[in-house]
Amino acid sequence: MALFAAVEIMLLVLGVRPVLYDEDPYVGFSSYVPLFVEETSPDGNPVMVTAKNKLEFFNSQRFAKNKPAGTCRIFCVGGSTTFGRPYDDMTSFCGWLRAMLPKADPSAQWELINAGGVSYASYRVAALMEELVRHEPDLFIIYSGHNEFLERRTYSRIINTPAAVRGLGAIMSRTRTYAAVRQAIDKVGRRQGKTSGKQAYLPGEVETILENSLGPEEYRRDAELREQVFDHYRYNLSRMVNVARSSGAKVILVTPASNLRHCQPFKSEHRAGLNNAERRDWQSLFDQASEAYAADRWDQALTAIDKAITIDDRYAHGHYLRGRVLWELERYDQAKTAFERAMDEDVCPLRALGPLLDIIRDVGDEKNVPVVDFAALIEGRSEHATPGEEWFLDHVHPTIEGNRQLALALLETMNSRQIARLASTWSEAEIERVRQEVESHLDLMAHGAALRNLSRLFRWAGKFEQGYKLGLQAVEMDPVDAEAHFQVAGNAMELGRIDEAINYYRQALQIEPNYARAHCGLAIALSRRNRSDEAVSHYRRALQIKPELVSAHCGLGIALHSQDKLDEAISHYRRALQINPDHTEAHSSLGCALAEQGKFDEAISHYRQALRLNPNYAEVHHRLGRTLVMADQFDGALEHLQEAVRLRPNRPDSLNAIAQVLIVHPDNKVRDADQAVRFAERAAELIEYQDASVLDTLAAAYASAGQFEKAITTAQKAIALASAAQADELVGYLRKQLELYRQARF
Repeated sequence: MALFAAVEIMLLVLGVRPVLYDEDPYVGFSSYVPLFVEETSPDGNPVMVTAKNKLEFFNSQRFAKNKPAGTCRIFCVGGSTTFGRPYDDMTSFCGWLRAMLPKADPSAQWELINAGGVSYASYRVAALMEELVRHEPDLFIIYSGHNEFLERRTYSRIINTPAAVRGLGAIMSRTRTYAAVRQAIDKVGRRQGKTSGKQAYLPGEVETILENSLGPEEYRRDAELREQVFDHYRYNLSRMVNVARSSGAKVILVTPASNLRHCQPFKSEHRAGLNNAERRDWQSLFDQASEAYAADRWDQALTAIDKAITIDDRYAHGHYLRGRVLWELERYDQAKTAFERAMDEDVCPLRALGPLLDIIRDVGDEKNVPVVDFAALIEGRSEHATPGEEWFLDHVHPTIEGNRQLALALLETMNSRQIARLASTWSEAEIERVRQEVESHLDLMAHGAALRNLSRLFRWAGKFEQGYKLGLQAVEMDPVDAEAHFQVAGNAMELGRIDEAINYYRQALQIEPNYARAHCGLAIALSRRNRSDEAVSHYRRALQIKPELVSAHCGLGIALHSQDKLDEAISHYRRALQINPDHTEAHSSLGCALAEQGKFDEAISHYRQALRLNPNYAEVHHRLGRTLVMADQFDGALEHLQEAVRLRPNRPDSLNAIAQVLIVHPDNKVRDADQAVRFAERAAELIEYQDASVLDTLAAAYASAGQFEKAITTAQKAIALASAAQADELVGYLRKQLELYRQARF
């Protein structure tokens, strides 16, 4: 041990840092762009300022490169709450603390730097702190935990490592000896052209599921992933503390608070193994409970929802409805428990889950780091200890007053830890003067930006009417905010108000002509109005502005596809997948184009990739089933078509396709004429017997079941529809089929 200690001291002198300080074994980054870059101030002194390409995610901040003597430099790090969303730095807890400290402790020079990054999870915060420790920090305030499920990442490398080895690696990663050995091995490996297995890599900047998906539907329950996220979070917090201490800085951890009472789960998912009958019973009881709740029949609502939860206790919205009912019955403790269970069962967990709060407290104890329990503070000041809209603007972002209360709690902790020394003049009257001073600087533009950000979140969560109304308010407060117009347009699109969406997209582009995403949105809206040439033009403009914009490549591919320009469409689908190999829609659209070219095997491969990413994508199940049939690969085709119908029960094309497979399947054990008739009749009912192709399938089903009179009548109806549509080729085919039915053979 003495020899090991001597080696550690020698490596410390040589500047070798433990691997834990520099490397995250769970996930790496493809690139790193510094948050702060050096500039020269007008007086000729070097200053650090927020890099321009980081302003999308961070507040604009600046501080002297060389910390002035006597200055206490504090970095506030974390996600969008630290940033100050839905407002900005001024009313964040960091901004409030900046306003308070000079009055609370005038004996020191205080410098607070808001390094909170929108959508930044703990692993990105830990990497950021590697940069920040070079800037002479005295204290880090860490508020992190809401964004841990916001980006896709996998942990295969960690999963496949035995627990004992992982534990040994964690211990060794704290030593300089291990770091020196690793550096030597890596250096030899590079010389020999060898590379060791690497962990999963994320892009240098955030690419959230929120930005790159259709919404919460992208999420699905994954208990194993959840536990891996918890493990990673614990590792990140420990790493952050160690990184801070490596520069002599102190740390304060904060438990993130969440809106329990007034935030529905973002996505619910039924428990595994629930059969169709149980699902129908559950839905019936849930509907009964919802109707009773709306009619203020609380006892009746509770009886129904309790029965539903007996059938399925994993559906988050069931627990949330139960919480609301119990609240009305004034059974507040039980209501709070139900709200907590709803949050825990949320398949799209955008609020810090209970285990994450426990991890913060554990790490605080293990590392002797103070913890400001903001979650408990808010609970203690909420009605019946159940936080709601009185403290939150949405699911996690505190009100301005909530941020102020957190700043006051941080100030108390800084005082108790002798980081600050509160002056005798720091009183309730002085606290009130600071509040009035900060709030006097708020303006309509700041409120407009806040409403616009909330509009964006509600749109992503599928709450389009709320998002639309908030967006309109944001536009009214700040008419030259292009993003606000963009959010109104996006929500209008989802509500089916296409012409209104086109108008707001155009207004956004008048304000900001190089707004690539607005060009994309306008292109989509124009496509809905069958104005494909204009749509293509706007997609191309978006790609001129932002060549790596995946949604523009995919959208342009779809527009070109509609113009039968398959080769060019395919090139854009492939480019989208080069940029983002996990883009579900690009896989689906490319599969569709390849199937049209008769490249069935490659199309099937892309459909399977799309379903790997989103197993509940009904359209892809339908397309894959149809393509398997076209490729004469009947195994699995029926299952995918049936899954499409399970996900979207009233989808006539999938019902029609199932009927076709049941008629022609090569295995007589699978062929089922009676079932084919039932599916074909249902499809025909849904299209009100007005589609010749669906009626063709129904006629064939009748014939295969030996019901030739019905087959003849249905085929005649199909011929009439096809003739009216001047579909001459289809008419010819249908007449041949009619003749077979008249001969009572099929």
